[in-house]
Amino acid sequence: MKLKLLILTACLLVATNLFAQNNISLKIENMALVDVFKTIQEESGYRFFYSDDLVDLNKSVSFEVENVGIESVVTNLESQTDLTFRLMDDKLIVVVPSGEMQQAAVVRGKVTSDNEPQGLPGVTVVVKGTTRGIVTDMDGNFQLEVPDKYAVLSFSFIGFQNQ
Repeated sequence: MKLKLLILTACLLVATNLFAQNNISLKIENMALVDVFKTIQEESGYRFFYSDDLVDLNKSVSFEVENVGIESVVTNLESQTDLTFRLMDDKLIVVVPSGEMQQAAVVRGKVTSDNEPQGLPGVTVVVKGTTRGIVTDMDGNFQLEVPDKYAVLSFSFIGFQNQ
């Protein structure tokens, strides 16, 4: 009984430490977004993906967070800017102007390789983070409706590295 209690306590401590490693504390005072992004990247390991043409990187923001997840940090940024932040796999945060995320789009393309420039049939194309996808036709062509024009696509094919 004591051994079970000891093991349970050890597991809870390890889980708490793992959870705490994902939390960050920041004190940002009148800092430009470009510097805020760099600070968050250093503290959390998350990377920001954005277009310089669409995001005003000189806008200053201020906030303070203590031992919170990245979702809370993003919420603070959204409340002070006209930006939307989408958390993706692999610790990536896509940043776009608010309202831009809601516009559905259709992506058309052709999947080729150095060895098959005429096109690869049977490549799976999926909107990352969803189950929405399609398989390329005999010429490697595909057409896929995506939730917004900033959706990330994942391509997979036997014998090739996922892209």
